[in-house]
Amino acid sequence: MDLSLLIQFFIYMTSINLVIYLLSLFSFIYMRKKLFNCYLKFTNPNKKENVNFEMIVLGWLGVYELHILLFNIIPLISLSLMIS
Repeated sequence: MDLSLLIQFFIYMTSINLVIYLLSLFSFIYMRKKLFNCYLKFTNPNKKENVNFEMIVLGWLGVYELHILLFNIIPLISLSLMIS
């Protein structure tokens, strides 16, 4: 497999993951009430802890951001350094 093809694959993979991350972040910011109501439907409706929901979503977004960095951006940088 050619390195330039592998670099192109990582560029596409990084851009797709960043779009998914940004869509998730903006949907959390602008549709927080709707997402919280959907969260209550799947969990116990007696527990209305908004802080718990925000911690869960922000924790998920933080982990997803770290995965993008570790599995997309760092290999892309290392492959770019190998080709130059």
